[in-house]
Amino acid sequence: HQRMPADELALEFSRAVAEWNFFGPELVLAARRMLEHRPDAAPLWWSAARLVTAPDVLSRAYEIVDILEGQPAVEPDHDGLSVPIWAASNDTAIVLSPWTHHLDEAETTGRPVRLVCDAGHRVHSEFLPHVFKGASNRGDGPRLVELKSVEHRIEGPECPLASELLRTSAI
Repeated sequence: HQRMPADELALEFSRAVAEWNFFGPELVLAARRMLEHRPDAAPLWWSAARLVTAPDVLSRAYEIVDILEGQPAVEPDHDGLSVPIWAASNDTAIVLSPWTHHLDEAETTGRPVRLVCDAGHRVHSEFLPHVFKGASNRGDGPRLVELKSVEHRIEGPECPLASELLRTSAI
C-alpha cells in the first residue's frame, strides 16, 4: 500500500472492512496500522474516522465505497484553473506539488484559481498535521493554503474526530 494512490487505498480499506465485517477493536487496530504506514493519505484518515465512529460499520463501509467510487476527476475550468486539494480542514487546505507550482504561476499571472476538495479529502483539524507531515516525509512538497483567501469548493461529508486513531499501535 506504500505506492497505492490514497483514494484507492481508502476505497480498498473500506471494501475490506465491509467484506470481512471488521468492527470494534480489530477495526481500530487495522485502521491505526494502515495510518502508521500512510499518514499522508487524507482519504484513509477520512474513511477510517468515519468507520471507527459509525454506529453501523457495515452500512458505513458500503456508503464510503459508493462515495469514493463516484468521484469524478478534477477538471480545469475554462476561465481559470481548478487545483485539487489533498486535504482540507476548517479554513486550511494542503495542496501537493506539482499543483503548488500552478498556484505560484497563477498568482504571478493573475489567473483565477479555484481549489477543489473532493469527497474523502476533508479531514478533521486534528488529523491535518499528520497528513502534512506524512506528505512531507514522502517528498510530495505539501503547502498549506488559507481557504478564505481563494475561491474553493469542498465536496462530501465531513470527517469526525476519532481520537483512537491518533494513538500509536502497540503491535
